[in-house]
Amino acid sequence: AAAQAAARGVAVPAAGMRELYAYQRLSKLEYLKCVMLECLRLYTPSTSVAPRHCTEPSPLGGFTIPAGTNVMANIYGAHRHGQYWSHPEEFDPDRFNEAAPGEPPRARGFAKEGLFPFSIGGHSCIGRNLAQEFGLMFWAAVFGSFQVTKGPGQPEAQFNTIKSDQILGFIEAVNGCHVSLAARPRDAAREAAAVARLAAEAPAERAAVDEAVEALRRDAASAAGHAHAAPGGGEAARPADAARPIPMSEVARHDSEESGVWLVIDGKVYDVTPWLQDHPGGGQILVRCGGRDVTKLFFETTKHSSFAISEAAKYQIGVVAPEPRL
Repeated sequence: AAAQAAARGVAVPAAGMRELYAYQRLSKLEYLKCVMLECLRLYTPSTSVAPRHCTEPSPLGGFTIPAGTNVMANIYGAHRHGQYWSHPEEFDPDRFNEAAPGEPPRARGFAKEGLFPFSIGGHSCIGRNLAQEFGLMFWAAVFGSFQVTKGPGQPEAQFNTIKSDQILGFIEAVNGCHVSLAARPRDAAREAAAVARLAAEAPAERAAVDEAVEALRRDAASAAGHAHAAPGGGEAARPADAARPIPMSEVARHDSEESGVWLVIDGKVYDVTPWLQDHPGGGQILVRCGGRDVTKLFFETTKHSSFAISEAAKYQIGVVAPEPRL
């Protein structure tokens, strides 16, 4: 993995540049992301997910699961299934690179084949974002400062679950994973040029983020101008005004699929009804939040990513109106 990443040039920082790859720069390590995703595919942390108990006969994939059956998802098998992955037993980070030949690497945000090393949906691992971000930061620091090779005279690492005390079977290097680190030669001119380049990019990056958020808000305002017909054709068109004051009493009435699902985040009102079918955690999570202020849940409890925050702008339909005081 280290050799393939280093060979691409853009995957890791140059020698002695660890301090340049802080948290905010992780998004630029596109090929390193591909390496990480391929490692998670082949050596997923857990081979399966917590079992689910069928309380009634349930159809699944052409079969009927009898009531009383415990069902577990085979993550390991799905990640190496030849029906979904080409040469599934080979280590190939480029399978996650969606860039055209000759373009800089660009990691896929979602693998339609079924990549779920941390499970998926509302019960997925709450530490998945932290684990991936820490992994990228660690690898960038290590690969940027050292050449990593297999330890001399050491056997190939064997990954299995035979030493795991976890009920779901965590994959580990059975006898350890032995490597050797050799310091990369310093290149003062290259490092100085990189510092200057990154310093020059910083204002442009901030401007690009601001413009992207503003574009999302414009798209949301445009979409809100179209008619939104509730099931049964009851609701008329809404004005395209993301600043429209909406009382909480009106928000509270939109708490189901039939009435539409509205919620409040940080004083802004969102109509997330169109997202019920596509929400990664399932539409019922949004329905349970309908008609309420979920600011604390969104920012503190769940700690949504910056991507989720920008996505929310698409669904803003107004702001919470001040409550009248007696």
